[in-house]
Amino acid sequence: MVALELIGQGKNEYVIESPKKGQPVNTTSLAHALNRCFVGNGIIENFRPHDLRRTAATGLARLGYSNEVIGRVLNHTLNGVTAIYNRYQYDDQIQEALEKWTELLENETLAQQKQMGESDTY
Repeated sequence: MVALELIGQGKNEYVIESPKKGQPVNTTSLAHALNRCFVGNGIIENFRPHDLRRTAATGLARLGYSNEVIGRVLNHTLNGVTAIYNRYQYDDQIQEALEKWTELLENETLAQQKQMGESDTY
């Protein structure tokens, strides 16, 4: 899977490790890094890491997934009476949705690279 290719096969205790070996990154590290990369370079104005969740949710809806599956991908809990009775975890649907989302992102990235005349390899 793409995530494992990007992060490795369990070489570290944490998925994203702090430069201070053996410690997780600070909860605000991602926000600071993304802001330096995008906002600091004038690529995107007012970017927040939460925008990634919104983009993923919108993309999954575009792919035809229900709000229930999208909510589970985002790790939202069910509300109301339905939550009392519905104990299903949606693991298979979550995995499928994330695989389709990955496929969409890869295809769109490759299409943009080809339009720009770049190599079609990562």
